[in-house]
Amino acid sequence: MKKFFSISPFQPVSPNKGALQAYVYKAMDNDLLQYNKKISFPILAVINAYAEKDEEIEVYMVVPEYNNSIQHYEEFKRQLDELKKEKEFKFALKEVSVNYDDSLDTLLDLFQKLLDCVCEDDKLYMCITYGSKPMPIVQIMAINYAYRVFQNVRIGAIAYGKLDHESKEPFIYDVTSLFYLDEIVRTLAQNKVKNPKEIIKKLINVEEV
Repeated sequence: MKKFFSISPFQPVSPNKGALQAYVYKAMDNDLLQYNKKISFPILAVINAYAEKDEEIEVYMVVPEYNNSIQHYEEFKRQLDELKKEKEFKFALKEVSVNYDDSLDTLLDLFQKLLDCVCEDDKLYMCITYGSKPMPIVQIMAINYAYRVFQNVRIGAIAYGKLDHESKEPFIYDVTSLFYLDEIVRTLAQNKVKNPKEIIKKLINVEEV
């Protein structure tokens, strides 16, 4: 089954200063992520790209026990329902509740709860835009573990939404290649390769800039 994961934002709720906004995110690296509708949650662009008509998917939203995140989760439900009506897929939305802190206990709890959402033969999609800085690390740890341990788990896409604070332009990046690049780095390290950059460039066909 296709499963989509994200974290409910910490940003203030409108009309407060610095409140979470909706944008039309410009897709970088992956044209499939272009969704020409204002959204507050980049995971919606991922769902739009990969959920098909009449397909059943599961959506997991990590909701820290923090008032802003709880309120944004309600808005996410509304925007997800709009997308469902537009794309005509079927979904089950599941809340993953965690404490609002970055203690090791909380992060390990998040890791285990994300892992508990994964089954064999799943295809995983993830947005790492929101949450505290350690949370995206935990998200990647969880899908990395599932990918290595569970049978036939595949990685569909990992996305990151960014707002350029000078131009105010919003972008959405497909960073899935970094997941696989980590696998390459592990292999090179195990083989004691002293100059990994040149080998990595050749493997992923990157030219010097």
